[in-house]
Amino acid sequence: MHRLTAGIAALLGFWCCATVLAAPAASQSVDVRNLITVSQFHASGLDTLSPPQLEALNLWLGHYLASQPAASSTPVDVRNVITVGEFDRTGLDKLSPAQLAAFNDWLDQYLGTHRVSAAPLSAAMSPPVSQAKAPVAASFGADTMPRKENSATPERIETRLAGVFTGWSGNTVFTLENGQQWQQAGTGYFTNVRLDHPQVVIKKLGFGYLLTLPGHGETVFVRRIK
Repeated sequence: MHRLTAGIAALLGFWCCATVLAAPAASQSVDVRNLITVSQFHASGLDTLSPPQLEALNLWLGHYLASQPAASSTPVDVRNVITVGEFDRTGLDKLSPAQLAAFNDWLDQYLGTHRVSAAPLSAAMSPPVSQAKAPVAASFGADTMPRKENSATPERIETRLAGVFTGWSGNTVFTLENGQQWQQAGTGYFTNVRLDHPQVVIKKLGFGYLLTLPGHGETVFVRRIK
């Protein structure tokens, strides 16, 4: 009886060990520090992120890379593939325009050399075309105006506000250098600021247009009125 009990115990022990060894290893989480060079890490401002922000960035980056983005001739801009909440949690909203451009350059190069359907390396390594210098389509945001224009519109514009900007307080009108006027469509306040012709980004989302002040981390929903 003792030998039978010992034999069963040994068999159970062997089965448990075999189960542990055969279990699939948990997928390792992505750590951007293992994918980026030291110079790129500093140039993109990632060295200024707090541990929670870096952890949030790694989590988002892991999901994004796992989605196997399709190859595209358009340079990658993280602001086009990340939600507003994730952009804030990861600390990317605190990066300067130059740091954000450096991060976009690295992400574009990394995707170009690692995704299955990537373009040739020489094309992936070429410097991206600055979107800030692209002409602003007059029809951008026209779908929020009473008479909608039918011409093709871009997904975002980058321009500057005309004159001195003192924030928004509920019903603020934003006048752009290109003559367009947008009005605050969301609640919220951003005051005690005075900026001369600040840069702004207006991005088209599925449920409206979001105005962002790069480098300040402030956003507000707007609609075009002129």
